[in-house]
Amino acid sequence: MNAKIKKINAEYEKNAAKIADLQARQKELDKQRTELENLDIVGMVRSMGMTPEELAALLHRSGLPLYGAALREDTVDARQADYTRCVLAIGSEGRGLSREVLDLCDQTIRIPMSDRCESLNAAIAAAVLLWESWR
Repeated sequence: MNAKIKKINAEYEKNAAKIADLQARQKELDKQRTELENLDIVGMVRSMGMTPEELAALLHRSGLPLYGAALREDTVDARQADYTRCVLAIGSEGRGLSREVLDLCDQTIRIPMSDRCESLNAAIAAAVLLWESWR
């Protein structure tokens, strides 16, 4: 085998090992993403032995309205919302709040954005709403 072929074969094997490592890492990232997507308020409430309806009833008995961040027409502008003693629910990136949680919300809040902006990631949306509540 000539030197050029050996060099190409060595490079091929090196690249194949890199590809295998990247595929394993991608698999791990997919697993982590799925786990994070499943960590929503409904799952956390159920893990505490409560139904979402029981949580909503507890909030109401405590005088705490549940506000959900949502991109829909029947929302209140985040700059106009009354954040005095409330609970804010932020949905996962891409899917937002589940229908189950939205149905329990006393009010939905919309963060005003440019027409060019489709949505914000969950951490940024939470930061904006917390800032608005402090302001």
